[in-house]
Amino acid sequence: THLNEITLAQRSGLTEVIIAPRLLSRRGTVGMSEARELARAALERGITPVIEWDALMTESHFLTITRELGHHLPATTFRVRDAGAAFWLKAKSPEVRLQLLLEAGHHNLVALQSWVQRLGAQLTRVCLSPELPARVIKEWRAQLAVELEVLGLGPLLLFHSG
Repeated sequence: THLNEITLAQRSGLTEVIIAPRLLSRRGTVGMSEARELARAALERGITPVIEWDALMTESHFLTITRELGHHLPATTFRVRDAGAAFWLKAKSPEVRLQLLLEAGHHNLVALQSWVQRLGAQLTRVCLSPELPARVIKEWRAQLAVELEVLGLGPLLLFHSG
């Protein structure tokens, strides 16, 4: 079960787990109530639950999601792809930390710096495209006041449409 995976993460010394609710994530497998339960279980074990919100949304889907999120999710961090979702979380939940998924595009430092400036202290991580050369990532790491992440193993995002 997913709860066993949280326990395994704790035993392995992991400090965060990604929880992907069907409503928010394109690869999500759990309902919102189970996501809440898993997030609570992670927090009880000293693990940061990271809610994946990578779905690209129509306006009606976005409104459905924001209504559902009005029921508190005990999460401290959200991984978001959609700019509207990032700005909604920033405005509605200033205590929430954000990880911004920018693997599709954003291949220049100016774009990244503008995101860091716009989202401020809430932005804790930027997920970059694996297409970027290591020397560029190293250079940007020195110039950005935010943690960087690059996919090392897993599915590549080739095309995604809401």
